[in-house]
Amino acid sequence: MRRLSDSYAMITARNALSPVTESFRALCTNLQFIQGDSGVWTPHVIAVTSAYPGEGKTITAVNLAVAYAQEGKRVLLIEGDIRKQSFMGIFGHEGGSGLVQAIHADEAPADAAYASAIENLFVIPAGYMPGIPSADLFASKRFEGFVQMAREQYDIVIMDTPPVLVVNDAKQIALRCDGVLLVAQSGRTRRKWLQQAQFQLERVNANLLGTVLNRYKGRQEAGLQAYSGMKR
Repeated sequence: MRRLSDSYAMITARNALSPVTESFRALCTNLQFIQGDSGVWTPHVIAVTSAYPGEGKTITAVNLAVAYAQEGKRVLLIEGDIRKQSFMGIFGHEGGSGLVQAIHADEAPADAAYASAIENLFVIPAGYMPGIPSADLFASKRFEGFVQMAREQYDIVIMDTPPVLVVNDAKQIALRCDGVLLVAQSGRTRRKWLQQAQFQLERVNANLLGTVLNRYKGRQEAGLQAYSGMKR
């Protein structure tokens, strides 16, 4: 098992008693009880996206993964935003193989993953392979098989995707997941952006779990507001 540097401390790992950490824990709990047409169910493979860049999707995906890991879940966090990679700065990963290489080599997720500094949290960065369109990658049977293997090897799989209204990759990834969380930033994200993003996801029959409001300043000054769940 490869290991990532522990040079970066995530919000939920750094301050276990903060309102932000409590919000992520509440989000984990809410996601265990999604009300669907056939009753209550729990998503195990979750895509995290936003309408446009800069709305907090990556930090939401990372801290949600940490919160799950702190509950004792075996968690795999995958960087699916190949065009704008950020896991290197967050986890201290210094290049090398990643998601792209693993898919093309038919490598099992557990073999491609790096152990993070957080117990129970494993990470697969995006990786890089020139000349391969990401749209073809995420639409491939190999990617579908990779996600299925990840589902079998981990309790929770979280995928950080590109923004929905920028590239098509997010929709392709969403189709392989149990559901999608749409992240918005308080004071920045426009309602029409969310509506457009929701429309694009619903067009491909992606399962929208709800919306996470990032940097929300409520009475407890929490940085994350509980999401509004939607039926499956």
